[in-house]
Amino acid sequence: MKTTKLYLLGFVLILGACTSKEFHVAPDGSDNNPGTAGQPFATLQQARDAVREARGTNTKKHHTVVMAPGVYQIDATLELDERDANITFKGNGAQLTGGIAIEQDQMHLVTDQETLSRLPAGRDPGLQLYEILLSDIGQMEFPVLNPRGMAGVGRLAAWPELFQDGKPLPIASWPNGIGYDGGFKPTEIIDAGLNIRTDTEYNPDNTLSGQAWMEYAQSRKIVFRFDDPRTDRWQEALHTHQAELWFGGHWNWDWVDDLIQVAAISDREIAMDRSHHYGMGMHYANLKIFNLVEEMDISGEYALEPANHRILVLLSDEQAAQPLTLSWFGEAAVHVSDASNIRFTGIAFTDFRSTEVVKIENASHIAFSHCRFERNGGDGMLADGMHLVVEDCLFSYMGAGGVTIAGGDRNSLTPGHNRVAYCEFANFGRLKRTYAHGVQVTGVGAVVENCLLHGAPHAAINFGGNEHHIRYNEIHTVLTETGDCGAIYGGRDWTSFGTEIYGNWIHSLGGSADRWANAVYLDDCLSGIIVRDNFIEKVALGMLIGGGRYNEITNNILSDCVHAMHLDSRGTGWMKPPHEGFRTLERRLKELPVDQEPWATRYPMLKETLDNDPGKPVGTTITNNAFVNCRESWLSRETSDVATVSPNWEELDAGALTIDGNVVRVAGSPLEFTIPDTGVRK
Repeated sequence: MKTTKLYLLGFVLILGACTSKEFHVAPDGSDNNPGTAGQPFATLQQARDAVREARGTNTKKHHTVVMAPGVYQIDATLELDERDANITFKGNGAQLTGGIAIEQDQMHLVTDQETLSRLPAGRDPGLQLYEILLSDIGQMEFPVLNPRGMAGVGRLAAWPELFQDGKPLPIASWPNGIGYDGGFKPTEIIDAGLNIRTDTEYNPDNTLSGQAWMEYAQSRKIVFRFDDPRTDRWQEALHTHQAELWFGGHWNWDWVDDLIQVAAISDREIAMDRSHHYGMGMHYANLKIFNLVEEMDISGEYALEPANHRILVLLSDEQAAQPLTLSWFGEAAVHVSDASNIRFTGIAFTDFRSTEVVKIENASHIAFSHCRFERNGGDGMLADGMHLVVEDCLFSYMGAGGVTIAGGDRNSLTPGHNRVAYCEFANFGRLKRTYAHGVQVTGVGAVVENCLLHGAPHAAINFGGNEHHIRYNEIHTVLTETGDCGAIYGGRDWTSFGTEIYGNWIHSLGGSADRWANAVYLDDCLSGIIVRDNFIEKVALGMLIGGGRYNEITNNILSDCVHAMHLDSRGTGWMKPPHEGFRTLERRLKELPVDQEPWATRYPMLKETLDNDPGKPVGTTITNNAFVNCRESWLSRETSDVATVSPNWEELDAGALTIDGNVVRVAGSPLEFTIPDTGVRK
């Protein structure tokens, strides 16, 4: 709590240095008004301009923009820069929406037999097909339907989505269900496409991404056969009805997803319009087809038909009587660049398609408190700067992640002092289903504390850089459909020294031991991390230490795990030179001045890395941990010649663990854990 008070005090001192007037905004206001409480503006842009005019060049004057409660339709980004220092945007529960409200009279019952005949047999007879015409909602054309996923496609806006009662409706798919588990495997792979890791002729450094990758991937396309009669209907949908069909899923590995458009279907052979990042493989291939009327058979399913300028949705009578919302605006709601001392409080951001709802670049002392980010297609926030604070905010039903925040300087180990605290991240990673984290921190000296993260197919917290504190968080029901993953994850860097992970309660995760689903995962020789005083229970694999150096794992309680702990020496095995992962480690080591101050004093062992068994987990210690009621204490504990793996309290039975209120103890040991207070404070 002392940390929280210090952060807030800093903002109060800065923003309160020289107070001035308020401007008011309301949904029924006018930008021709003077911006008073009685005659408010209509837009935040007009309020911003009024502040600029009122204070001239003296940006030390603090102003407040007061928003009346209500819904504000957003069709332009609020741009803030160095002229906008010392402003508070006070929301009072105001909702900024990028969505379009669909009223009942804009949903037309479909009666033409050509369209109705496309529906599959066996659907619920109580459901009826409705049509939403773009012209009825004031739009002329669909936005481009973009690919999405972790696999190198870059940051692109999400598709328009339908929501009802605050929840997303399901895009038409087969098989039904949320996510990619339960998908189908192809009958035969005819052309597996390109694999960016193994195709060293065109990608020697494994660095292609974004548009460069997309152009490269289109040079050789995936082709597979699916010998099922329904494929014939897919062919008709594509070539007769001009449907935009897409396949999504895990094409090769279950830790990377991709959504790829169909180019052609003929005689049950399906050609995609590009390759997947890692080509196609039968072992993990887990696919679903999306966006076709021919597979609409459950309540709420819908399909986007750009060629026909319409959306088709299958609804019950009860659903048809309730309004829908269509996410539409594809740009950020707020963009802060080169600005300082700006605060947003009490604002809801909903129904945006943008890659991020809020974008912050090269800024300092920017704060968001008591805000809600809900039903958005991309990330909630992408932020880069110093003294950035996100606290007491809710991120719910995000298509990608919650907060990605960077700051500080790694060369000098100067901390960014960025902080994410007392936030809740619920049901994120809906669309981009791998590497869409609740929180991701990079740079130096960030704090992630007292957050509640749950309901995601992949990881909750991802970190890179140095000297972060990830503490007092609760994480549950993540990793629900992926493998080779961790609820808290970092990887592939010898130089990531100084981060501490402590006081976290991680429990009730998805995944399985054979898919390497871990509570804490230090992947591919990640080094210099302290993991201490955490309580981990009801998980497949408690911690996987993947060959990293000088990691300290101590005073943790691991209960009801399939395997409590794993330590390997992958740098001398499958990842040894010339593996591209080892080359990445060497490259990252060379990028930083580890032989200079402050690195040379703070982390003197780094400059000796290449001369001191670089592939082994030298200096790693795993001691004074308790393994309670686990099927096995260790999955593997290789390299005990260079790492210390005892003493620990191992093979303890369930009775050793006691929980008294919010305090967890292990009999026969001094270990004690207090369940943290997490989530949004009232």
